[in-house]
Amino acid sequence: MKGTDNQLMQKITSLREKEKLARNALFIIAKHKYLSESLVLQGGNCLHFIYSSPRHSKDLDFVLTDRNLSLTKTVDMVYEALSAEYKIETSANYLTKLRVIERIKYWKDGSEVKGTIEIADQISLKPIVTEGEFFPMLVEQPSEIYADKVLATLERMDMRGSIKGTDLFDLIYIKETLKIIPEKDELKAKIESYDSHSVNKEMLSKTLEYILSPKNFAEMEEDIRKSMLPDISKLYKFGKEFFENAAQSFIQLYSLL
Repeated sequence: MKGTDNQLMQKITSLREKEKLARNALFIIAKHKYLSESLVLQGGNCLHFIYSSPRHSKDLDFVLTDRNLSLTKTVDMVYEALSAEYKIETSANYLTKLRVIERIKYWKDGSEVKGTIEIADQISLKPIVTEGEFFPMLVEQPSEIYADKVLATLERMDMRGSIKGTDLFDLIYIKETLKIIPEKDELKAKIESYDSHSVNKEMLSKTLEYILSPKNFAEMEEDIRKSMLPDISKLYKFGKEFFENAAQSFIQLYSLL
């Protein structure tokens, strides 16, 4: 029991420390003129910090406001902005089928907890300026995050043969809590902007088969629960009904392909 309690406390401490790192990095970026005009926050941490999702994400994910912006210059500016407070480590570009991504790790001197920022050479189609504590940061609207999550899931299925349960949770959170589902023309525009070979009926069928296969439920559930504080996690159930609900987010794509 004692070992279990220690593991629980370690998880809580780690999630809270990573949230603190992410929050502070967002403050720094929001107050930096070039970065606040060039970067758009997306993904799970956009849902967490801007749209109140209970789930924590490993990374701060950004895309650009304009295809003509230099990804290299933008990364250099992030490095410069964060280096006053943090140790910084950048990695070489890595490719996915959808984009080039730059990854930046940052941490307090002497700390083992690291934050991660990823910047993709994609653009946001309809970013908005957020209100509140991170003003005037640009963020994606929930409908665009939804479309991103659908495409990222198809790409991951194509490249790795697996799916992140956290992406499915985010889709359902947008659909059921925020009450937002993108229109077909929004999904189509996003598909076209990514120009991805992973978005096809064959990959869609494989994705649905994976989501609906009971043998994959436990792994996807664990992925979600690891991203939540324990007192939040216990409020959720992730059974057959949850995964059938998540599958609906992909079934609607058939008419667009």
